[in-house]
Amino acid sequence: MPTIAIAPCRQMADYVESIRRAGAEVVELTSTEAPESVVGRVDGVLLTGGGDIDPALYGAAAHATFEAAEPGRDAFEIALVRAALAADLPVLAICRGMQVLSVAFGGDLVQDIPSEVNGALHHDVREPRYAIAHEVWVSPTSRLAARRRRRATSARRRSPSWRSSRSWTAPRAQSGSWPTSRARLTARRA
Repeated sequence: MPTIAIAPCRQMADYVESIRRAGAEVVELTSTEAPESVVGRVDGVLLTGGGDIDPALYGAAAHATFEAAEPGRDAFEIALVRAALAADLPVLAICRGMQVLSVAFGGDLVQDIPSEVNGALHHDVREPRYAIAHEVWVSPTSRLAARRRRRATSARRRSPSWRSSRSWTAPRAQSGSWPTSRARLTARRA
């Protein structure tokens, strides 16, 4: 069973439950741990959503909507993602996590998409908490698409019943992309 490290965040219980439901063990990190030691004991890293990354880290002034993350979180997650990728570990970056990836490797950010990008996709879902904010599409030429194809092929070879128990084909979009499964990132409450 894979072990996934989750960077510290305010909504830890939701992420822990989601990872466990996906069939993995969880290591809940603290920002005092050495990222190099973390990557040596896990199979992957989850960077979660949360507060905004300090714009000073990518050379910008704070937008009026800036809401800081927990103290020390930016530095810890940037070091963690650099260590994880240097160790060739898979990283799942959700929302803020994708922003951490960008900043960790020299990128910058649009701080407030609604006010800075005309026609941007609205994805601020308030209720219910488990609602899907938007679909995610995977480019057929991406590394993720190639990995999904390899895993599907491998699973079919291992199990003759795979096709009947998991037969689902994603619809093609006009661009040739295909949607990922619409997995919920937070656990439903019973």
